[in-house]
Amino acid sequence: MCIQLSDCPNWQAAKSVTWRNLPAHWYITFFRSDNCVGSDGDVYSFSRDKATDGLHTFATPRGIKSIYARPSNGKISWSVHRKCVQLRLPVKRAESTLIDESGTNSSKVATGVVVSDLGDDISTNWFEPIED
Repeated sequence: MCIQLSDCPNWQAAKSVTWRNLPAHWYITFFRSDNCVGSDGDVYSFSRDKATDGLHTFATPRGIKSIYARPSNGKISWSVHRKCVQLRLPVKRAESTLIDESGTNSSKVATGVVVSDLGDDISTNWFEPIED
């Protein structure tokens, strides 16, 4: 499957690339061209014998316009998907843990992650501790 990123005019050159849950015996290849064509993945290519997550940092930033994922053995039909994700900025992240020992032999622990984008469309109470 080829994923084209050429319709993302605001994207800058990548300092690194990352992938999650790449199946065993699959390749993932990053290209400068927008049609998954180049010699041996002209930006970066990766494969492993087991399912894995990964990260590769470039010596200098590289422009990436397409990504190709495929099994190393067997055939997969050729398909092209176009995907451009624009993150809304600024994003704030905070992690916290609350321990409440207000009662005898009682201990409540709540852990949460708060992500906000300064917008009004995200609920602000999803991280509150659940009452017993």
